Amino acid sequence: HAMLQRFQELVVTEEILTRAEEIGYTLDEVVILGSMVESEATTTEDRKLVAGVFLNRLAHPDLFPRLQSCVTVEYAMGIKKQVLSLEDTKYDSPYNTYQNPGLPYGPICCPSLESIEAVLWPTESNYYYFQSDDKGKLHFAETFEEHAAIQEELHANWGS
Repeated sequence: HAMLQRFQELVVTEEILTRAEEIGYTLDEVVILGSMVESEATTTEDRKLVAGVFLNRLAHPDLFPRLQSCVTVEYAMGIKKQVLSLEDTKYDSPYNTYQNPGLPYGPICCPSLESIEAVLWPTESNYYYFQSDDKGKLHFAETFEEHAAIQEELHANWGS
């Protein structure tokens, strides 16, 4: 009960509800996105950039019919991996954003207020991709080609 009350005090505010409406999302959707941001990023700057990437993808369902967020697959499978296999991405779950369009079925963790605010006030960019290195640092890309080159370079230096 205390946790729910704290959530109401911090998150269900006029400012947050108004901003969610301005960007065209419900509070539930903002919390779901916030949970993905929370699971993907650790710094304020990265949270705002990751939120921007997810919002960019959601704004272009013709180009990005699926969010393809690894953390949603990890949540669905109950695992944590540095790199998902192609088989993992086919895991059947309403949380799997490789298989299902749009947002996952519900939040995948309890997002911090910072992650919720990142969704509401993201860093605007032309980024559509990001990849974590083996130290957890995120690398952002505008095009798939750029993203693939980053992935190749990161995986070549994995663990070094």
